[in-house]
This record gives sequence, C-alpha cells and structure tokens, in this order.
Amino acid sequence: MATKMLFVLALAAVLFSGCGSETPGEDAAEAVDNVVEEQGTAAEETIPVVETPQVEVAVILESTNGAYTAVDPIDWSEILTQQAHFSEFTDNSVCTIFMANFETEENLRTVELQPGQAVLYFVLTQPAGSVPVAGVYDLTVMDVDFSGTASIRVAGGSTVMLSQSATTAGELEILAVTPESVTGIFNIEERWTSMSGAFEAEIL
Repeated sequence: MATKMLFVLALAAVLFSGCGSETPGEDAAEAVDNVVEEQGTAAEETIPVVETPQVEVAVILESTNGAYTAVDPIDWSEILTQQAHFSEFTDNSVCTIFMANFETEENLRTVELQPGQAVLYFVLTQPAGSVPVAGVYDLTVMDVDFSGTASIRVAGGSTVMLSQSATTAGELEILAVTPESVTGIFNIEERWTSMSGAFEAEIL
C-alpha cells in the first residue's frame, strides 16, 4: 500500500511540473519571432527617411530684353501654377519645369496667355533613358550629355530665351525628385535678364 501511494505521488509531481512549461516547439517559435522582431526594429532604425526639402516658391526676375519690356508689366510676386513634364525621345529625354504667375489647370506649354500673364520655364535635355536627379545643372554648358535653357513666354506669342553665350551664371539645382514633384532652386544672370527663385513643380 505504501509503495502504491509513493508511485501516485511521484506521478502527480511529474504531471504538475509538465503543466507549467511550454513544449520545445513553442519555445523555438517564440525565439524565431523575437529574432524577426529585433531585426525588423534594427532595419527601421538604420534606413534613413528621405524627406522632400521645403522651399519658398518664388521668382525674382528683371529683364531689359525688348520682347519682355514690350508687353504689359508682369507681376512675379505670386507663383500660382507649377508643372513638370517628362518627354522621352529616340535620341534624348527632356524635363521641362514651368512656373506661371496665374492659376490654370491647362498645360503651361500651350495655354493661351492674357495680358500680364507669363510662364517662366527651364528645359533640361539629357541622353535617352535619363531622368533628372538631385544635383546642380549648369545652363551655360552644352554637350552631348546635357544642355539646358531658360525662357519666358509672354502674352502676344513672344518668348524670351536667355542667350547661353551672354549668360554669366546659369545654376539650376534640383534638390529632390519624387513620383509627384520636382523641387529645386535657380540663379541665372544674363546680359539682359536675371532670375532667381525656387520651385516645387507637380509632375504631369
């Protein structure tokens, strides 16, 4: 009888100790989950978050070019529409950035201008398959890899294109390119026209 009682007590002790522990499979699964969670946290900490720089959109422009001064005075104190267009051709790719002193949903490349309205635009031409990336673009340079121009389209069908040979400073810096917009700053000095400012143009 005593031997039977001892066997029952021993069996109860084993069963009791087993009820309070997890199986080896559960321990392994929990360990894997912990490692995955730790790795995910480490990845989040090491991958930098890239943010589009904030700029104050503006155009400061002065010109004595005859085509510019022949039209009604143009007020650049507000930039109400901006657009960026990407075009791909057989020999090159073109990014055009537009800034207008009026509000419109029409294409700034072709919209008809009213007196006092104007569109400032930059054309960046690169090899086929290229897309603009963050960096400084020199509009005084023209070669097989890059060329850039700055122009002002005014009412009456006239366009003032800045002369590359007469340009002493032609810096256009793209700060960021996202699927939605192109952001940058510019400073251009030409014999008859000077312009500076910043843009955040929506890609259409």
